[in-house]
This record gives sequence, C-alpha cells and structure tokens, in this order.
Amino acid sequence: MSAYYSTLKRGLKWFRKVGMEYLFGMALVNAWIIYNMKNEKKVSKKEFTEALIQSITGKNLCPDRNQVTPTADHILEMSGKRRNCVGCYEKLRETMKSSEVKRKVKKIKTYCRMCKQNLCAKCFKDSH
Repeated sequence: MSAYYSTLKRGLKWFRKVGMEYLFGMALVNAWIIYNMKNEKKVSKKEFTEALIQSITGKNLCPDRNQVTPTADHILEMSGKRRNCVGCYEKLRETMKSSEVKRKVKKIKTYCRMCKQNLCAKCFKDSH
C-alpha cells in the first residue's frame, strides 16, 4: 500500500531507498489504518497523506487542486503538458550545451499565470 505515493528521489543508494521506504511508508500506512479504525469517517490514503503534510508544514498545498503556491498576483498553476522548467534551463545553459541541457532539465507541469512561464516550485520561489 505504501508504494502508491512514493516520495523517493534519485541519487540515493538502493539500500537507503528501501530502508527509507520501509520506515516512512510503513509508519504512514500504519497511522492511516489506525486513523480509519478510530474515526467513523473513512479517508483515502492520499487524503490522509495530504492532511498530514499540511498539518506538519502549516501550509495549504492545493487549495482548489489547481493552484500550488499563490504569491501576490503570480500564481503557480498546473498545466496539462509536461514542459521544461525555464529557470532550471537557464541555470544549466550557463555551463552546458543546449543538447545536453535538454536531456538534463526538469520536466514539469506547472507554470506562472502572470509571467506565462513554465517554472518548477523552486525556481518560482527564487524568481518571485
């Protein structure tokens, strides 16, 4: 059950990935099962995970499931297509050829409505 919403990143050795998945994934699934046993209203694992993250961070991740992070007039929204992050592309382009950058740049589904640029959350935060 914990494999549905894996949050593992690249760059870790496989045994660390397995250890982290068992530790955090199992703890999350166990907490979700206990929550559903104790409460009359049953919630899905995804809803439980989102509520847990929101309670830990204190931030509303997806207020209307379309917006990710609001900042004044600039809003990071989800789009249908995966595109290259403009900020990551520009940073990588300083040191690499465009053909290498196209392979390594982040593919994202978010864009800034005001700027009309595709930006990942990190580049959106840095530029706004």
